[in-house]
Amino acid sequence: MDDNEIKITTGEGAGPAPLTPVEVPPVSAETAAAPAQPEFLAPDSLGPSPIPPGVEGQGDGALKKILMVLLALIFIGGVGALGYFVVFPLVFPAKTIPAVQPPVNQPPQTALAPHQSYLTTPPASVSDIKLSDFKYLTIATALQNESFNQLADGQFKEIKFSGNKGQVPFVGYLEGLSPALTALGAGALFEDDFTALLYYDAAGVWPIYISKLKSGVTPESVTTAFKQAEGVMDLANFYISSPGVFKGFKGGKLSAYSTRYNVGSQSGASFNYGMFGNYFIISANFNGLKGVLPLLGL
Repeated sequence: MDDNEIKITTGEGAGPAPLTPVEVPPVSAETAAAPAQPEFLAPDSLGPSPIPPGVEGQGDGALKKILMVLLALIFIGGVGALGYFVVFPLVFPAKTIPAVQPPVNQPPQTALAPHQSYLTTPPASVSDIKLSDFKYLTIATALQNESFNQLADGQFKEIKFSGNKGQVPFVGYLEGLSPALTALGAGALFEDDFTALLYYDAAGVWPIYISKLKSGVTPESVTTAFKQAEGVMDLANFYISSPGVFKGFKGGKLSAYSTRYNVGSQSGASFNYGMFGNYFIISANFNGLKGVLPLLGL
């Protein structure tokens, strides 16, 4: 095989290529003794640091945002405080709990004494009527129902009134018939107990009421008080049937007793009142007034 032929080898048996030696510069004694020092930069030799584009001015914007957030928080807090301390108490006022007062020692209420008739001579008849209240309609209905139980002309029937608590006090009964008499202050004038009667005659049935004055009350003070109340008394309420039209009060006499009377237009209707001994009497009929005095021992 001549020299021009190409030999293909696998490289097996060939050694590594020879390395070219690197020349190291010689080290002087000064260089070997002194270690390498970092380069020192003077402050005034430093220029402004480069700022990336788009970053310049972002610090002012962030500060503004922080201030706005703080102002918003302050505003919200102020509004909340205003609502809590001012508006809310006005819309929903606090409920005050009343102070508990110590119990007051009330004087014990004395019960009414049992009813005792003022009559010294028994009447022809006696009836018991219980009232649910002292209103006029209640009293009028009870008397009308009782009036149907007829007696002979000139006779008397005693009515014993009672209520839910026992005896009916005269003042409560009187003010039930004529509410205007409340202003009279009758509670300071009369005892609680009283005697009620129905007088029968040919003209009708006529109620009569007998009471006593409280201790220390003078007859003159009672007649003066009633005389002042004559214009407001509901006279028709003292009758079982309509008395008609009244003509006006006048002064009268019955035996030795002074009276005040007012005649109605219906036959037999004559409203009379006055002091008779220890008794104050109201009668819806003059003949009934005359007939009851002997029953009282007068």
